[in-house]
Amino acid sequence: MSNDEFSVHIKLSKTTGFEERRQFINEALFLSRINHLHIVKLIDCGIDGDGKSFIATQKLNPLSRKYQSGSFNYQSIGDDLVSVINVLDFLSFLGVAHGD
Repeated sequence: MSNDEFSVHIKLSKTTGFEERRQFINEALFLSRINHLHIVKLIDCGIDGDGKSFIATQKLNPLSRKYQSGSFNYQSIGDDLVSVINVLDFLSFLGVAHGD
């Protein structure tokens, strides 16, 4: 892949219900406002032809470039994990569900 290409992850709602649509809208709004190394970037969101909500995000490689290059130590891994936990805790506080 070239530098300007990336994989996309599509999250599609299971139903067309109001509550699930509200959850998707909230998640898309928060993703659009967050710029963090360990949080995916929002590409698009909307409603498909069947009335189901979707969110398209950039798919992250399980190992960041920092870890692939071998330039890490246990302290940097711990710092990154704490950062991810803090962001997920904040998103949970705001009502954004994380299913992974």
